[in-house]
Amino acid sequence: MAESKNTAAAYATLGRELAEARAFQTATAELLRIVKRPATDPQQVFEAIVDTCHRLFATDNPRLWLLRDDGQLELVAHRNLYPSASVGDPPTL
Repeated sequence: MAESKNTAAAYATLGRELAEARAFQTATAELLRIVKRPATDPQQVFEAIVDTCHRLFATDNPRLWLLRDDGQLELVAHRNLYPSASVGDPPTL
């Protein structure tokens, strides 16, 4: 009986790991499709990266920052941003 429970638990764990791997693979393929398009609008790539991170990591506040040539950080894409922050505000550490 205990062996049956262990086997069921192992199958459940494998099922979760397989689902996570599939989600990661799907998200990676989606990003690669977007990135390989002509770079007429990099904002689409930024948005896709943030959307993918939102789905994969189940984060409430995914943000993409770019480091500009002048050393400043620029917020270029976000989802579900907290009301106290706005696009362009540097991150608080």
